[in-house]
Amino acid sequence: MKILYIAHYRENSGWSEFAKHHILALDAIGVDVVPRQVKLNDEWNEPHPRIEELEKKSAEGCDVIIQCLLPHHYQYQGGAKNIGVYFTETSDFTYSSWPSHINMMDEAWVTNQDAIEVAKHSGIEIPVKQVSPALDLSKYTQ
Repeated sequence: MKILYIAHYRENSGWSEFAKHHILALDAIGVDVVPRQVKLNDEWNEPHPRIEELEKKSAEGCDVIIQCLLPHHYQYQGGAKNIGVYFTETSDFTYSSWPSHINMMDEAWVTNQDAIEVAKHSGIEIPVKQVSPALDLSKYTQ
């Protein structure tokens, strides 16, 4: 399996931290992951050296595309399974553009059960799965 992972992981944000750790975790368990940065603001930080290595790989032949972005940035690509990863801190996003963008994906990933319930309440019709954030446990041993 080859995964194209699209995110804005060169920023200083919770979204970028999630994406960096997720990319590194996928790589650590042997998944062929190809990260691609999306620039959403003027921040431009150097990623983990392993992510820089992975960025050099070709994105040709990816079976899965994971997009860890605000849903209004999602782009559906035919020929691959499209997964949207998003975070929400609201009880309803029905009257936003999110439902239409999320529903064009094949599957959505969120980090907790509450977000699954919010997705159902907000009209998300695709499968929504809970995926725990990856953590760099070495930070906790210091």
